[in-house]
Amino acid sequence: MIREAMKNGEIKTVAIRPEEFLSITKSPKQVCCEERDWGKEFYIDLLKEGKERLFVSKFYDNECYGDSLWIKINTKETEITFEEILEEQEFTELKVAQVVHIKYFLENNNYYINHIDHEYISYTPEEYEERKNNHAIKGKKIKTIKIDNSKIPFVKENIVQPFLIKFLANFFTKNKLIMEYFKKSTIEK
Repeated sequence: MIREAMKNGEIKTVAIRPEEFLSITKSPKQVCCEERDWGKEFYIDLLKEGKERLFVSKFYDNECYGDSLWIKINTKETEITFEEILEEQEFTELKVAQVVHIKYFLENNNYYINHIDHEYISYTPEEYEERKNNHAIKGKKIKTIKIDNSKIPFVKENIVQPFLIKFLANFFTKNKLIMEYFKKSTIEK
């Protein structure tokens, strides 16, 4: 069915889990195994697509589907939340995820970060299982760093500035998911 729709041009891109790959097609050139489960990759217009908009994206590690990066953009609150969830953890009584939260503002057609923080979020095993598929589940926060009253370049002249990506990479384990999320953006080196 999928192969036929691809031949007919009805399906342009397919993203599937690797273990299901061979059951659909014999040629890897016909299928694109992206690491995006759902949502959108970052592009600048997401920040200004109207008032009271919420964009949620989920990216996963193609080697372990349970390892994921959730990104929530809330344009009304001008904030972005990144949460990394890892399947395998050494802890038994609590499960821990990491969150980086930013608040941004627009000035002269450039976006700046005026708040950024990193937190560990602990969940009970039951909350953690539910959180894997529901971005609204909240756990207990342990803040490790908070930067306020700032004007850190985020998007300048339509180019994503490296500070946020470096900040995320400093804390998160699955850096390739961060790059997958920002891959459609021009990133200053």
